[in-house]
Amino acid sequence: MKKTLAAAVAFALMSCAAVASAAAPAARAAGFAAGPCPADYAGASRTIECGALTVPEAPGVVGGRNVILPVVIVRAREATKQPDPVIFLPGGPGAGVVERVPAMLRSTLGELVGTDRDWIFFDPRGVGLAAPLLDCGSLQLTDAGLVADGAVEAAKACLQRHAAAGVDLSRYNAETIAQDVAALRKALNVGTYNIVGISYGSRLAFAVQRYTPEGLRAVIHDSPYPPEAKGTEELPRLVSREVREVLAICAADPACAKRFPDLAKRLDAFAAGLVAAPKTIGERRYTAEDLATFLLDATYSWSGARSLPRDLHAILEGRMEALDDYVASRSGYDEAANLAHFCKEELPFESARAMRDSAQGDPVAEAVALVAQRYFDACEGGPFGPPNPAEIERVASDVPTLLLAAGIDAGCTAEATLEAVKTLARGQAVVFPNATHGLVRISECARGIAKAFLADPTGPVDRGCVATAHARFPLTLD
Repeated sequence: MKKTLAAAVAFALMSCAAVASAAAPAARAAGFAAGPCPADYAGASRTIECGALTVPEAPGVVGGRNVILPVVIVRAREATKQPDPVIFLPGGPGAGVVERVPAMLRSTLGELVGTDRDWIFFDPRGVGLAAPLLDCGSLQLTDAGLVADGAVEAAKACLQRHAAAGVDLSRYNAETIAQDVAALRKALNVGTYNIVGISYGSRLAFAVQRYTPEGLRAVIHDSPYPPEAKGTEELPRLVSREVREVLAICAADPACAKRFPDLAKRLDAFAAGLVAAPKTIGERRYTAEDLATFLLDATYSWSGARSLPRDLHAILEGRMEALDDYVASRSGYDEAANLAHFCKEELPFESARAMRDSAQGDPVAEAVALVAQRYFDACEGGPFGPPNPAEIERVASDVPTLLLAAGIDAGCTAEATLEAVKTLARGQAVVFPNATHGLVRISECARGIAKAFLADPTGPVDRGCVATAHARFPLTLD
């Protein structure tokens, strides 16, 4: 998800002056300016328009710095276009989206994007091709936290470098991005609109519902991440729980159990050994953090979860290819942006001690806690400003809202979804058993429900496909 050289050059050509102005207090006028696209859309078979949105770094402050957000608009391909577009909010925090739009159009998401409505994509402030970019170079940060020894000090130094350069890190969070969404809507002369938020994009969507709901017709949360969820504090035990659920599915399947026996017991022994000390296998050194981050990302991934028994069996036998491949590419976020979010709106309301205590006695959870602890440590004393107490409260909204939750998801649990929907007056929650994170991408049933909801968000959704489409978890044994 990091920007490629080609895309960086393309966006620089799009607006060299814009990037320069974002790095200095003198700012160009706020608003949207059309420009060349930052990626190759030649094979998309869609009408694509691009540009950049300029907004104040501190909304409401006159004469301050600006931030610049790349925007991609996929125009509806059907002649009977609906007047209310969809604004898409990507996951992370710390992940951009505009470079990935061509791949999204080629994937199963293309069945939803730009059919009878325009879809609007933008890189949130601090990430992707936005300016300024809050990156930390080679620092490795995953969904579980910071990976290596020394990463906490490196993260703090990176945050201080951005602050010393004039970046106000208290302005890179969900509340401010909700105001960016409102500014984008106004700049594009959009009246009524919809939101689709996936993973952390759901957290941003909840912020829009809380802070800037004007014009909002309907919201879809895919793999919801409500603000009241204690995502890091509870993560170690949840990763362990989801890994063990997949392994239990294998144990109950005769073919899987025969080929990959006693996985849970063997995993506990292997994880406990790594928690005690790193282990050298072949010519490489492996840590508990390597295993922990692999397990979390495997359960997040539809293909990774399905092949987890097979891949874990190989790892436990000393064949480390799956773990090596993962470690080589596991860090994909713009790290300072990720920390700016979590250190202001999540971790101030969570307990590192409670996290460690809940992991005790479970080797997998203990391994994850080693990584997550560094999140807490990196946030201490950072320049994020005071936390907003509203960020731990449930969102109340009367906007029609659809929440799609997976049965196997350590970071965005079905339990959190079923709690969050209780304060959404017109909310509907659908839980998909035997499914993983990112439902509209992996489930034809979820895409159908989402499409029908966008067409008419006022009536009850038809859940008839859920039981049949997700009756079993299809393991990959070969």
